[in-house]
Amino acid sequence: MFIAMGGPTGPAGPQGPQGEKGDKGDPGVSYTDRGDVGSWDKTVSDFTTDYTWRDLDLSANCGTGVKLLHLRIQINDDAVQRNLEFRKNGNSGLYNVSVIQNQVANVTISQDMFVMCDANGIIEYRATSTVWTTINLCVRGWWS
Repeated sequence: MFIAMGGPTGPAGPQGPQGEKGDKGDPGVSYTDRGDVGSWDKTVSDFTTDYTWRDLDLSANCGTGVKLLHLRIQINDDAVQRNLEFRKNGNSGLYNVSVIQNQVANVTISQDMFVMCDANGIIEYRATSTVWTTINLCVRGWWS
């Protein structure tokens, strides 16, 4: 059994204090959409596929001062379980990594990724040691 107690609801009280800005006083970020780009920014010939972490400079596409990249990746290979991995430039761990992997041979797969970059628009990548059929990358946009 439910018994309602008390009278009608009164007027709203005054607004509470506003929270502080982020830990660095950052006023926030904004997204820049590149719009309708005409071609891939990077293709298979732009990648060294030796399963070693390498720098990938995307500043020609996004400029500098960028915090987070929005990427579209497309891969294809004639063997399965081929990885292409991305991480923030300067990171050394293996857990905070974005990965795309093909599960079926000779089928192109696409994926959107969000990858942190350094202030110069550089990220790191590592690709399985193989002769890839396709690696395509497009910078769709970024947060700065």
